[in-house]
Amino acid sequence: MFNYIEGNESAQTILDTAQRLFYRKGINKTTLTDIAKSAHVAHSLVSYYFKDKAGIVCMVMQREYSVMLEKAQSIAQTEADTWIVWIYLFAYRYDTDKDFARFFYDYLRFDIGSENIHNSLSQSLLYIIILSMFSRHPMASISMIIMNTCIIYAIMNYLQ
Repeated sequence: MFNYIEGNESAQTILDTAQRLFYRKGINKTTLTDIAKSAHVAHSLVSYYFKDKAGIVCMVMQREYSVMLEKAQSIAQTEADTWIVWIYLFAYRYDTDKDFARFFYDYLRFDIGSENIHNSLSQSLLYIIILSMFSRHPMASISMIIMNTCIIYAIMNYLQ
């Protein structure tokens, strides 16, 4: 019934399964029981690695953020360009991947709890600014993007 796999691999399997279910069903319609059953692990193992659903949601979003950041760093020619490239990558992914867009929409509205609020709030503000920038200015100029990136940076520094 259950797959018995080693520690870090179990956590990865649970996280991969949760991401797939969040994308397909939405965050609010996915339960910890759904994740445990789909990952073929005990419910208690899900709770062991991720205290609650909010912990899993934050880890999935953090993983998405990190993957896009790594890609941006590999594309950008300078460190200063990294965030501009990241903004374009995020906007492109949001516009072209309906499952990611659904997940992100749910993420912004999901109650993540007080222990995760700081990190998630700063990331959410960043994403909201980016999305509003692209929805109002589909052909945004580089100067507009740089200006918004500076605003984002200032907000994130203020929150820290």
